[in-house]
Amino acid sequence: MNEKIFPKNNQTLTLRQAIDLAMQHQSAGRLVEAEDIYNKVLQLEADHPIALAQLGVIAQSVGKNHMAIELLQKSIKAQPQNSAAQNNLGNLYNDLQRFEDAIICLTRAISLNPEFAEAHANLGRSYLEMGDLNKALL
Repeated sequence: MNEKIFPKNNQTLTLRQAIDLAMQHQSAGRLVEAEDIYNKVLQLEADHPIALAQLGVIAQSVGKNHMAIELLQKSIKAQPQNSAAQNNLGNLYNDLQRFEDAIICLTRAISLNPEFAEAHANLGRSYLEMGDLNKALL
């Protein structure tokens, strides 16, 4: 992962540094800058799970849900143990009222990380939306 990606201010960034920079941009709401960096990472490593997942989050945030699903699925395929990507995909499925798909993803996220409070909350939301109050309370 020490491969160089591109120059910035007369220095060269590693993939990890580029991802960190993109996440800073994303957290600050500079989505265009973040997206540009994630895409540069994918030019070097087409299945980079973090870049794929974060592009999926960005796509969802701008209403490109089909693209978000594809990117999150690719991220999960590249790194199946990524509970955050599973949770993000499950949450997106909840938003799209695809509750059975959401339950599958969120159950996987919780099995990977039993302490993942957000995934538990999202799973409860799935069951609540489906009208299963007993499972929603678990």
